[in-house]
Amino acid sequence: MKTQPNKTLVIPNGSLMEKTLELLRRSGLRITFNGRQAEAMIKGSSLFDKVVLMRPQAIPMAVEKGFAVAGITGGDWRAESGLESVLPVVCELEFGRSQNRSPRIVVISDRTWERVKDASWFTVYAEYPNLARRIFKESQIIFSPGSTEIMIKLGLYNFGVVVADSGRTIDENDLVILDEIMVSPVVFIAKQLSDDLLSMGQVLRGALKAKEQQLFKCNVGREKLGAVVAILPSLGSPTVSNLADGSCSVEAVIGKNEDILKLISDVNRAGGKDILLSDLGVVL
Repeated sequence: MKTQPNKTLVIPNGSLMEKTLELLRRSGLRITFNGRQAEAMIKGSSLFDKVVLMRPQAIPMAVEKGFAVAGITGGDWRAESGLESVLPVVCELEFGRSQNRSPRIVVISDRTWERVKDASWFTVYAEYPNLARRIFKESQIIFSPGSTEIMIKLGLYNFGVVVADSGRTIDENDLVILDEIMVSPVVFIAKQLSDDLLSMGQVLRGALKAKEQQLFKCNVGREKLGAVVAILPSLGSPTVSNLADGSCSVEAVIGKNEDILKLISDVNRAGGKDILLSDLGVVL
């Protein structure tokens, strides 16, 4: 009897869930949950027919064991799992837990320490025990389920290994970062790379990139075309099309951090009209 190919995609619950679902939807995938279940139907790609929510630290093992064809998780959990050599990264995705940047896995302590290499045998309270062993090869390493900063502040342990996103909790507990073990981007991983998965990775990165950009369009008379094009802060050469009345249509991809009101005012003064701004789906 011929078995059906695995088409499950595992994605993280918790702090990464909403951003991951938003990215998948921006990539053209339609995801439908049935109530509060951890499984969802997914349409829009022949690669996947089901999404399963899972704790991010469990995702590398789920992919390695063949439960899913691919997964999205933190690079920290891929490294902590010890499966880096058997789980290739399809692509990195630049969004963090609370900000659009990758968090760091760091060593923290109180202000009596200035550097990790001064330590020999001490107790380490680690949210990432395997990563902690990269730094503390002879110390006692104890798994931390959370609230690591408080335990270090109270003096119950000498060092902690935690994820630092904004770093605010570390500062609030009057602790310092002594070393950085790794930067942890969100990663799209698979048991085995394929052209289809690489293309999917390209789409995901394109959707993420498009979130920071928008399409600027306007019409302009041919005699004023040069002045308008010179104003546009395009990420590439603007697209110019001829219109039936002899004027031109100009399109340009611009960053969302641009001063849009000033740009519109400048284009208007240069002769542009019928200005339109719209979001992009995917930028490849």
